[in-house]
This record gives sequence, structure tokens and C-alpha cells, in this order.
Amino acid sequence: MPRKFTRVNQDKLGSRKACEQLTRDALRMGRVAVIDRCNFDAQQRQNWAGIAEEAGVPCDCVVFSFKEDVCLRRCEQRINHETIKAHMAREVVERMASQFRPPVPHEKKCFFRNGKHHHIVKCNGGEEYRNVQYVSSFTKADQLVMRYIVS
Repeated sequence: MPRKFTRVNQDKLGSRKACEQLTRDALRMGRVAVIDRCNFDAQQRQNWAGIAEEAGVPCDCVVFSFKEDVCLRRCEQRINHETIKAHMAREVVERMASQFRPPVPHEKKCFFRNGKHHHIVKCNGGEEYRNVQYVSSFTKADQLVMRYIVS
């Protein structure tokens, strides 16, 4: 991962509190915190948007909308995963799929602040992001990563 990014992953760090601390530290250092976590509903996502707001930086939301069978196959094929073993994959993927409530954009507001153009995407559940991106293929995921790397 390029140096301007910090991957924040609860499976590796062990707790949400540790993820929150690493996110705050990364943002303080001027880095981009990439939250690698399921965040299956607005309440869970809003936590990270709030930390970005505290730091005065925009927050983008990337929704990986892969089919459940793809997620299950990938989860079953993981080797030495920190929290999910192959025999647990079906239960975990099905539970996450049943709990998943993606953000649904319903309004986009544009405004000027400090001489710069900004916009906010308002979603259901009170969520607000600079951008909401939906990714449904590995090709689209690669393209999105490349856009972030060069920006």
C-alpha cells in the first residue's frame, strides 16, 4: 500500500478501539485511513465518518457489493485468517449478508468553503460522505484503487 495510506483492519488490530486510535493517528499524520472492516449498517459507518469530521477531512464510502456466493468462496479459501476459519465461512458470510444495510444516496449538496468547491452525498440513516462508490467486480475495485493512488 502506498505510503500516503494506512490500512485499518480490525482482524489484525484486535478491537474497534485500536482501529479508532490508528485512524486518528493516521489522519493526524496527514495520511489517508482506509477502513478495512465490514461496517454493515449506518451506525457502524457513522463512527468512521465522525472521526474524519473531527480531523477536518472528507470521508468517502466504498461499498463492495459482491454476490454472496463470491464472498463465501473467497472466505472459504482464506488461509490462516486471523478470525475466520474455513468451516465458519458460511455462517459468517450469511450473518453479514443478513445484517448488511448499504448506504442509499438520496441527495447531493454542493457548496463553497474557503474558496473551494465541495459536495456532500446525503444517504439514508443520516449518513453523509464526500463520495459513495459501489464496487461489484475485481476490475472495478482495481480501477478505484488506481484513482485513489493517483489523486
